[in-house]
Amino acid sequence: MAKIHIHTKYSLLDAIIEPEQLVKKLVEQGETALCVTEHGNVYSNVEVYKLCKKYGIKYLYGCEMYICNDVNVKDKDNRYNHLVVIAKNETGRLNLNKLVSESCKYKYFGKPRIDFNMLTKYKDGLIILSACMAGEVQRALVSDDYATAKIIALKYKKIFGDDYYLEYQSHSEETQQTLNRKVVDLANELGIKYVVTTDAHYLNKDDQKYHNVFVQIGTTREVGETYNDCYVQTNE
Repeated sequence: MAKIHIHTKYSLLDAIIEPEQLVKKLVEQGETALCVTEHGNVYSNVEVYKLCKKYGIKYLYGCEMYICNDVNVKDKDNRYNHLVVIAKNETGRLNLNKLVSESCKYKYFGKPRIDFNMLTKYKDGLIILSACMAGEVQRALVSDDYATAKIIALKYKKIFGDDYYLEYQSHSEETQQTLNRKVVDLANELGIKYVVTTDAHYLNKDDQKYHNVFVQIGTTREVGETYNDCYVQTNE
């Protein structure tokens, strides 16, 4: 199995996982693959790639991006959402690099942003996950706007087909559990596959208290961001 939604210390002011400790733990857990998805960047990828090679784990290239309606709109209320993007081949790796580079040109309010038109332009070789509670589909579902969630999911499915997945997260809090049931209902209705992730930001469960202190360095938290159970869980 593969861990496909993990943040290291390169997700700046947001995660505290040291890359080598992460890879060692996954080896101990018997994992065979890893995809690190930093927020808005691929800073850790060379280091993690070398570590995966060293410890014999398959490496997947990815990023958790910020997607908005239109990158040309310079408006602080032009809301962005999270979206996990993973390369499934070399074409995808190159296209993901182009997206990350392009996103830095539109960093108007502290986040490197893309929009759906940019994503479509560089779609070849990419796998898309709907991300956490700060994702576009998830935010609609949390707001009980099932119709909008359906429209958004179908928009991605039309472009990415079987390479688009809804994301179900293994966090124990009630809001996430309710959301997970809605994600499964939506997936079943639309014929979209879903994956289970843990959106890890710290290595071990007991590290949450240190992570809670760390994230206070940042000035604001996003609506929908939660860090309960955001450690590197076993498959069980």
